[in-house]
Amino acid sequence: MDYQIPKKQLLPFIINQDLYSGVEFVLGVARNAVNNSEKDFYKNVVDPFSALFEVMTTGISSAEWMKKESARQVQKTIQNALGSFHQEILGHFTGWESLGVGNVVDLVNKDAKIIAEVKNKHNTTKGNHKVAIYDDLKKLLSTKYKGYVGYYVEVIPICKLPYSKILSRC
Repeated sequence: MDYQIPKKQLLPFIINQDLYSGVEFVLGVARNAVNNSEKDFYKNVVDPFSALFEVMTTGISSAEWMKKESARQVQKTIQNALGSFHQEILGHFTGWESLGVGNVVDLVNKDAKIIAEVKNKHNTTKGNHKVAIYDDLKKLLSTKYKGYVGYYVEVIPICKLPYSKILSRC
């Protein structure tokens, strides 16, 4: 992309190059999803019943439904990329390390003795899968990360209140 990375530090916890690299990753995923949306349309199973009822109840044509579904698939791909983006950005905070994709937890801070599993949004994980996440954290805390504290982190929580205030709960 044609842009110049500013010399002035944009954020205090991450160098501009790493921030721009993270943004470029998400933009690349988005561009790829848009460019391949027609080819990848049936990559995952499309629910024909949902399509039929949506077309019948909204008055849109099946071609319009396919266009909307394609846009929804692209959006889902971007949202998945944002999870990786957040993990990498948080991994640049002082003392933190991103463990990459495929590990039980996403982040570790060896100095503060903290491990964390990060999700982009409160509804990224179903309730029954959250139990498994906590079980995985508990297992790691009793084996590989003895003496550490484990956190399940939701970047965008269910609480609809602004982020300008620290709240103990919603």
